[in-house]
Parts: sequence; C-alpha cells; structure tokens
Amino acid sequence: MFRKSARLLSVTLRGRGLSSDVQRLAYNAHPPTKLQEQLLQHSSPVPIVVTGAMDNWQARNWTRSDLMQHGDTIVPVERSHNGGDYRDMHNASSTRGFEADLEVPLSAVLQSMQDTRQQPVQSLLYAAQVDLISLIPALEEGIEQPPLRAIHDRLYKRNSWLGPAGTITPLHCDPYFNLFCQIWGSKYIRIYDRKHAQQLHPFSNPFLRNTSQVHVEKVDSKMFPNFDQVPYLECHLMPGEMLFMPKKFWHFVQALEPSWSVSYWWT
Repeated sequence: MFRKSARLLSVTLRGRGLSSDVQRLAYNAHPPTKLQEQLLQHSSPVPIVVTGAMDNWQARNWTRSDLMQHGDTIVPVERSHNGGDYRDMHNASSTRGFEADLEVPLSAVLQSMQDTRQQPVQSLLYAAQVDLISLIPALEEGIEQPPLRAIHDRLYKRNSWLGPAGTITPLHCDPYFNLFCQIWGSKYIRIYDRKHAQQLHPFSNPFLRNTSQVHVEKVDSKMFPNFDQVPYLECHLMPGEMLFMPKKFWHFVQALEPSWSVSYWWT
C-alpha cells in the first residue's frame, strides 16, 4: 500500500528503559479452534502478536484510490495541532491543540494520508475509533471476522483507525480485550502491565483516569523521574499482523506510516 522506509518516526523510543519485545505467535501453526486457547489460556493473559492470520484479507491490497470511491461518506474525525491529543482539551494552559467530533468527507482523511514521514506536519486529521465498516458496508468484503470465538460471542465494538503518519494515541488503558488488526502501514506500540498503573501517573480527573499524564514520546524527566524505570513491552506492528491486548493493559500507539487499523473489543 505504502512505500516502506527504515526511517521510522519512533526510532528514539526504541530500547529506552526496561523494554522487551512482545511475544509472537504464528497463526498457521495453531488451528483456529486452538488460537483462543493460546491467547486466553492463562488467568493472567499477556499481549501477543499473531502473524499470518490476515493473509486472506482483501483490504490489504486495496489502495487509497479504492477507498476514494466512498469519498463522499461523512466520517467523524479528530484534528491535532502541534502534537496535541485529547488531554489538551482539559488543559487550559496547553500550547498544543486538539479538536474532537469533527465531521468531514472520507476523501479529506484520505487526502491527508500522503507520505509525510520526510517532513513534520503541524496539523493531523485522524478518523479514530470509528466503525467505518458500518458506515461503508462494502468494506465488509475485504475484512474477515477474526478467528476467535470470544469475538463472535462477546463483541462490544469494532473500530477503524485511519490516518496519516504521526498520529498518536496517548498512554491509556481500556476495560476490554482488544484484537488490533493492522491493514495498511505500521505502528509502534508500547505496552505496560496493569499492575504498574500507579507508576504511569494516571490523571485524577474522572474523565481522564484511564490516561497517563506522561508524554511517552518526550518524557519530562523532572516531573516523572522514575517513569523510565517501569518495565514495558513494545512492537512494530506490521501490515497483516494482529496484536492481542488483555483488558486494562496500558498502551501507547504511534503511526509510523499512513495507516489503517481495525480493532475488536470484547468483554
């Protein structure tokens, strides 16, 4: 879909602190009936990257031009300015900007997905946490239901995440299991065990209590001097790979390339 590059936006993040790589599991080596057992076999499941489970997804071969056929579809988006994120909506002194719940044509998002890795961008448009497949039912043809019985039985929500390189989801946790499926582009994902939650400096604000005050991409070592001592897992999630995320594990996500992901949350 997009040109690969060794020059990744998150190169300065790798190897900082007490890091380990996320465990990987080859889908072809585990029949579908056994995959769920592998992911959820323990009382305390761990993050796992599943490879080879998206080989038959037609959407992996689609291009921006293919999605442009649906360019008139109105989609909800967020817009960040100078690296802003949703935390800045609750910080009156922030010099960064963030707007949520905007509505634009899908074509505007796709046009923003030019390969911008070689130059910084001041404003980013991101269709984040959107059920794009419900808005455009034709997309269902290219996206197969993941082979997990739990998703069939206890699905809470299916989301798409579509946007340019450089989009960031700050360090946070969710109360659901998550299977995060990477269709286009690659993402850097850092994961912290939920047992370290208090060391991640969550906000006391009830609207942000599942979110860390720390900017992982540029840690303020004076304000958070011990943050780099908290152990974590990390991975570069590549096209065609799925990341299983246990509920309440904290994670930070950064798009390294123009990217499309689909996530499945279940209880």
